[in-house]
Amino acid sequence: MNLSELLYKVLGDEKYNLLLEFRYYNKILKKMKDKKKIIYMLVPVHGNLGDQAIAYASGKYLEDKFSDYEVIQVNCEDTYKYSKWVKKILNKDDLIFLHGGGNIGNHYIYEENARRYILDKFKDFKIISFTQTMFFSNNEEGRKELNISKKIYNSHTDLTIIAREKTSYKNMIKEFNKCKIILNPDIVLYLNDKINNKNKLKRNKIMTCLRSDKESYMSLEDKEKFLNRLKENYNNLYVFDTVIDKIVKQENREEILLDIWNKFFESKVVITDRLHGMIFCAITKTPCIVMRSLDHKVTDSYEWIKELNYIRFVDMLEFENVDKIIKELTELEHLSTVNLDDNYFNKLREKVM
Repeated sequence: MNLSELLYKVLGDEKYNLLLEFRYYNKILKKMKDKKKIIYMLVPVHGNLGDQAIAYASGKYLEDKFSDYEVIQVNCEDTYKYSKWVKKILNKDDLIFLHGGGNIGNHYIYEENARRYILDKFKDFKIISFTQTMFFSNNEEGRKELNISKKIYNSHTDLTIIAREKTSYKNMIKEFNKCKIILNPDIVLYLNDKINNKNKLKRNKIMTCLRSDKESYMSLEDKEKFLNRLKENYNNLYVFDTVIDKIVKQENREEILLDIWNKFFESKVVITDRLHGMIFCAITKTPCIVMRSLDHKVTDSYEWIKELNYIRFVDMLEFENVDKIIKELTELEHLSTVNLDDNYFNKLREKVM
């Protein structure tokens, strides 16, 4: 029996976990007390690579634009465990950033509850939410949860929320009227022109990246029919999704994402209904056919990159139309560009501060 097992046996579950927390505080957090710092909270560890790309891009952004701060990442699953220790080291001029995504709302209530907890726990500290989509369902449950969030968000003394598309921006201004609301593209688009095909991979396949969860606009039956038609007509079809069954943490995040982006670099065309399927195409310069999801986030986010001639939006994935667009995209001789840095990301620090 090693020391850890012995301590667990002697102390029991609750006291043993408190000991681990105290060790983490003494080893990592306490040393940061006198430093100018950012606490980046609600960072995911699940295998949704759209969320992991948000975490990666957020880290890069903070490294580039807030280089005068030290950054500590706190995983979403550790929110309740480490918040009291984080509070011990925070100084008046320190900042808290919250992970972005599409989870302000009642679809992902675990994340919403964790965010509410942080806003209440750190009510007197400056908090900035990275780019978010807001979606509360238009029913009794959605209205109930919206009212809870409104009360907590609007009671915070210094909360800035960055909306990543216009619908969320308008709804946030209306509902979170005591907060500062900013409109900016999804943070993963900050990686545009910063991700390169270092391995010189050749584009030789057609890839699909389609949802199979509650956000899918397409029925499972229609999706299967569409995929079968593609398989019948394209022998180089690769069926893929941006969700993996793997824990992803800060130390292995970049390696996993670079491996996934290589799959995009190997694709002639990607067909997707995922927001970050579309964004991964944009940042890897991969021709893409994108269909809407259940809410507005794909449709509205497309507006940021609609000038890119290699990203094509369709209302529905119908094989005849898709087949035609695939041919058009594979024949493109020139890929257009869009500059989001000058207009948005380079100005974002000034706006949030």
